[in-house]
Amino acid sequence: MKRALLAAFVFTASLPASFAHHSITAMYAEESRITLEGEVTQLEYRNPHPVIHLAVVGKDGVKSEWLLEWSSKTRLDSCGYTATVLKPGDRLVVTGGPARDGSRGMFVGRLQRPADGFEYVSGRFTANR
Repeated sequence: MKRALLAAFVFTASLPASFAHHSITAMYAEESRITLEGEVTQLEYRNPHPVIHLAVVGKDGVKSEWLLEWSSKTRLDSCGYTATVLKPGDRLVVTGGPARDGSRGMFVGRLQRPADGFEYVSGRFTANR
């Protein structure tokens, strides 16, 4: 009985941690890649995933803001990136998986800044195609 109670406690205690992070494949359709071109309006360089706010002008001339979820902050930090890697006004070409819920969201697979040749490619991106 004590073992069962201990196991139930450990399982219950771990639930908040497991729900704190989400499944990328559950939220983003990496198999249905899209490419966006636009201008950075803001970079939220935070845990667990930095978020890039990208202003995109559609073919109809209408401007919309997309939220691009980047790789984990820990992984980006280990590659030498910082909160200043992208700045408002930077023009980007970004390819990735669109949000499954139809919102203007994407998980970044490949990010390019043509002005200086900066490029980021996710290991997930190369592994999927």
